[in-house]
Amino acid sequence: MTAHGSEATLLETRETCERLIRERKFAHNASARLSWYLSVVHLVEPAPLGKQRSRDVSDDAYLAVALAAGADSIVTYDKDLLALDKPFGVEIMRPSQFLKLVK
Repeated sequence: MTAHGSEATLLETRETCERLIRERKFAHNASARLSWYLSVVHLVEPAPLGKQRSRDVSDDAYLAVALAAGADSIVTYDKDLLALDKPFGVEIMRPSQFLKLVK
């Protein structure tokens, strides 16, 4: 399994995670985990999607990355992405569902 992202999705990931790290007191070293994740993500050029696919236009960037990477799934908590019905054959699931698959 490989994680993929684009410049735009990784920027949003970094900003969101850094905000959560500041706001919450995690029992683990969340900054180190974020740094590790960002170091192993494979950058791809997002594929063109044509029309808007998600209720939230900013979420289309994640679909474009998945399509470009030939991904089987997107792992997210985002409600707008989770509401989609397997766009382009890409399953969208919560982290808990993903972890059940990889055990």
